[in-house]
Amino acid sequence: LAEFSLRRPEDLVGMVLFSSAPIPVLSFTQKQDMIQAAIAAGGVGRGLSETEIGRGLLAAADYFDQRPYAGSRLILMVSDGGAQLEPEVRQRLTTLFKRHRIALSWIYIRSAGSRGLQAQAGDSEAMETAPERSLHRFFQSTGVPYRAYEAEDPEALQQAIADVGRMQNLPIQYQEMLPRFDFAPRCYAAAAAGCLLLFAAAMLRIRRWP
Repeated sequence: LAEFSLRRPEDLVGMVLFSSAPIPVLSFTQKQDMIQAAIAAGGVGRGLSETEIGRGLLAAADYFDQRPYAGSRLILMVSDGGAQLEPEVRQRLTTLFKRHRIALSWIYIRSAGSRGLQAQAGDSEAMETAPERSLHRFFQSTGVPYRAYEAEDPEALQQAIADVGRMQNLPIQYQEMLPRFDFAPRCYAAAAAGCLLLFAAAMLRIRRWP
């Protein structure tokens, strides 16, 4: 994730961590030192057992509220998907994703004992109703651009990040406030020129003899 951000210095990046509750870490910024520090903070220590994915996604979607649409919008979620979403949360997420025109990419970190997001031969009924598969089916049903990547090793994670980088590559429009032009040097120069003219006129003045 840190390398992904470094390769896209013009992007505006925000970050939300989530476990038992969402933790807004970083508002949208292009400052790489802040982005890198936020990503590094997400890897400190072990997470809690509870995973409130719904509240985390809602907090991320709220980042786009009251912002003009000026480029690709993506929520890149990194999670094992070990949570179920209430119907109300699903409806709110679908509404916000469509309203703000947000694409979703999920980098799925497979936990021990999981058979992955896709159905496989020999899967039990419990596997079919596993939280991660339920989430995957819900995201597919939202009607917004969605892709899932099963990152089983560092190479697969790198491939997923590279794929996201290729897809989310639209131009970004943003406004930047420039400082006002400083006219002080020109005013000082004009004043100095005026003083020199006055001094020259005083030197050329014919003094009357007493």
